[in-house]
Amino acid sequence: MDSLSEEREQKITVDSSHIDFSYQGHEFSIIDAPGHKQFIKNMITGASQANAAVLLVDAREGIQEQTYRHLYLLNILGIDRIIAAVNKMDQVNYDSAVYDRIKHQLLEIAKKLDFEFVAIIPISALKGDLLVNPSPKMPWYRGTPLIDQLVAIDIQTRPLGEFRLPVQGLFKLDDTEYILGTVASGEIAPDTSVAIYPGKQSARIKSIQQWHRQLSQATPGMAVALNIELADPDASLPQRGNIIGPIDNSLLLTNVFDATLFIMDNTFINVDEPLELCCSTQKVNCRIVRITRKQNAANLEIIENPGTQLADADIAGVEIATDQNICIEDFQDIPTMGRFTLLKSDHTIAGGVINKTSGL
Repeated sequence: MDSLSEEREQKITVDSSHIDFSYQGHEFSIIDAPGHKQFIKNMITGASQANAAVLLVDAREGIQEQTYRHLYLLNILGIDRIIAAVNKMDQVNYDSAVYDRIKHQLLEIAKKLDFEFVAIIPISALKGDLLVNPSPKMPWYRGTPLIDQLVAIDIQTRPLGEFRLPVQGLFKLDDTEYILGTVASGEIAPDTSVAIYPGKQSARIKSIQQWHRQLSQATPGMAVALNIELADPDASLPQRGNIIGPIDNSLLLTNVFDATLFIMDNTFINVDEPLELCCSTQKVNCRIVRITRKQNAANLEIIENPGTQLADADIAGVEIATDQNICIEDFQDIPTMGRFTLLKSDHTIAGGVINKTSGL
């Protein structure tokens, strides 16, 4: 699937790419994400959009450092439907012993992370073995081909939850100003009372539009334009960074929370170092108050003394403090408002997910 000339020359995936296909009435969107450490930011970008994952393991190389790291990151991102594909079996003469060894190691990793693989399948992407049809070269494998495992994956619909819409900006059309944003959770309809956070300013939804069409409701994932009427006519319209939510449900406003953090750049982050935090459309100054836990992503071993500094590719539990209150959610509840990035000198250096209730 590598489409860039650089990828083909180096025989590695550099950037994330999308490929759509259908099979027997089922629609799939494959996000080809890079595996190498130096492109971990691109891997996270791809994985954060997925409902399930196919982890490729080279049969010749076996379990590598990146195998541990990717399974750990998938676990953090809440992707629990994972198929492991032991690829390039043609390069090891379709030896079942090679497959059995790698399968055993993968099951040990899954045990440490407390999840179960959907399937562990030996394949040859080059030769087509066990991609769509059974392979006569691997009669010892009793499972079904990769495509059948993909079809069988049950993608559960996330509960709607309470309404949340991070404001992305304002747009004026025919003397009417609209609030632009993408629904993060819940649903909203015209003539509904809402509150604008963090100030909890009251308003009413007059209309919902999308591409010049009037909508009767908006649901998660829909990018919409809201025409609102403020309860206080002298108040200012919401701006980028505000969150629109239910009038009768107070969003969590806080300036301190627990999170799982993964460093994505060749840099160091120290406790109490000034940083910027971006969560949904909110952007505030912050600092890491303390490192509560650090784990070696290369082998999943716990580091007993987490210290006061994080380095490239570290994964850690941290407590973060912001200079003002922000609206956040647990990542497992509302992913859009439960993930964030950290910036230093306008450069993205880390990403994280919020564990506001349980921490690490």
